[in-house]
Amino acid sequence: MTAIAQRSFSTSVLIVDDDTDARQEMAEALLDQGFIVHHAENSEEALSQARKHRPMYILMDYFLPGTTGVEIAAEIRKYRPTVQVIMISGFGIFHKVATTSNTAALAVLKKPINIDSFIRVINRHLAYLDAVKADQLTIEQVKNA
Repeated sequence: MTAIAQRSFSTSVLIVDDDTDARQEMAEALLDQGFIVHHAENSEEALSQARKHRPMYILMDYFLPGTTGVEIAAEIRKYRPTVQVIMISGFGIFHKVATTSNTAALAVLKKPINIDSFIRVINRHLAYLDAVKADQLTIEQVKNA
């Protein structure tokens, strides 16, 4: 299994899925990998948990009762604009989800998700954040020289 890149902080994930078994399976796998995991089964819980725990990542089912993950992600981003959303879908419309421009998702994964794939997405994102931080430090050093 792919390991998450070592960080000086714990990475938090909010799992939003109305399928209890799928949500628990994902939570257990992510806990085993050292993530801090919170979960929600519907849009109201997702909004509440996102406000309360301020996760770095949200693993969001595309189809939720009465709404879509895209709509919930847009609501959460109103007060957490930097949260990274990874959409998941177990339906045959996976290609549509993956190509929908308004998902604003870091990635789109097919259910049942492969935890190694999820961790690769997270590691690529964390590496990107490290590169941006290094560039900012270099710019500051040039300004102060």
